[in-house]
Amino acid sequence: FQYTPYNNLDALKKLVDEINITPEEDAKVGRKRGLAAILLEPLQGEGGIIPGTREYFELARKLCDENGALLMCDEVQVGMGRSGSLWGHEQLGVEPDVFTSAKALGGGVPIGA
Repeated sequence: FQYTPYNNLDALKKLVDEINITPEEDAKVGRKRGLAAILLEPLQGEGGIIPGTREYFELARKLCDENGALLMCDEVQVGMGRSGSLWGHEQLGVEPDVFTSAKALGGGVPIGA
């Protein structure tokens, strides 16, 4: 994983550009680097409540589509109706390829899904 400041559009674009550059030594041996996925929380709940912005999630969706990568949402904090809709990403106007629910399904009991 590589991290970027949350809701910072320029930082996300820059990181994706950097990830898509294959180092020369890798290229020499036939390896190619590129974006595989972006994993985001619709609402960050550790260290304060920080909601994701529609623009940030739309950019993440666009970057994933352009690069053949997966957009993944972690719905553990905000899933199962905690955001006013069943899933937090529904508030942001994007459709992820994958989303996790785990504790959200178990009412706080750590299950996996």
